[in-house]
Amino acid sequence: MMQRKIAIWVGLFSLMGLVLACNFSGTPTATPIPTPIPTRAAVEGGVTAVSPTVVLLPTNTAVSAATPATAVPTPEQVATKAQPTASLSEVVQPTPAMVGTAVRLFGPGQQDKFTLAAGAFKTYTIQGVKFQPLFVFAETTGEADLTLKAAAGTDTAVSNPAAAVPLAEADFSPAGRPEVLVFSPDADGFYTLIVGNQGSGAGETAVFLFDAITDTPLATHYRGESLAAGQTKSFTAQSNDGRPVVAFAQPLDQSDLVLKFIEAGSIANEANYSGPGSAEAAFVLPLRATNYTIEISTADGGAASFTLIVVPLE
Repeated sequence: MMQRKIAIWVGLFSLMGLVLACNFSGTPTATPIPTPIPTRAAVEGGVTAVSPTVVLLPTNTAVSAATPATAVPTPEQVATKAQPTASLSEVVQPTPAMVGTAVRLFGPGQQDKFTLAAGAFKTYTIQGVKFQPLFVFAETTGEADLTLKAAAGTDTAVSNPAAAVPLAEADFSPAGRPEVLVFSPDADGFYTLIVGNQGSGAGETAVFLFDAITDTPLATHYRGESLAAGQTKSFTAQSNDGRPVVAFAQPLDQSDLVLKFIEAGSIANEANYSGPGSAEAAFVLPLRATNYTIEISTADGGAASFTLIVVPLE
């Protein structure tokens, strides 16, 4: 009897197994892959960042807005056209004096360097303003002996500078030494600055132009200075090794100025050539870095109003 019951139970369990097998029959599925947990890569500074997930996008997929979009046109999209370029010699930066004129001017604050052959000249067109002095300093080397002239007009002076009649002229120094010129036009207009070499040999030459109005990196302007009767004012200047130091004193009234360079208590140079109301100019040629005192006074001990320009050349 017991064996019969056991057989019945075994039959029932077998029948239930067949039913379950029928219910789960069909095509088997792939083994599921668990979703990976993003890893956190360590970043310098104690901050952590989630490692990026590599996603392959189709070639026509738009870039996400979170990514900075840089448009890079392909050769098929945009036809590139070469732009013409100008050499440095062709690019002329206009100066205030050149605006509205049809000539190329040599203006205050500018300089030029060149080789000047024996017997040769170089000319510059400058713009003069009535009673506004222009200050010219030129230096050279070797056997060159400089002359500086300011002539009226431009045509004749440029075409034949040797025959030009100067309105102002400087020819005081021997060969190889600088010249300084002060030119005060009597009227507005264009004039010609002539730099000549009457020496027996060529020289490397440099020309500098200044005035009391135009600022330049080379010069220090002391504007609106004044002297009481009997007073002397002092200004300091230091040379750049053996380079020249130049000074121009322009009266703003009819005073008769005296300009002196003082070195170690002695007069190194003095300018007292012009009359009342006229500018004075002087320079020194140190052999080393030297400190100078520039003294301004008046010839008659009277009061004065003036502008001083000090140029330690580099």
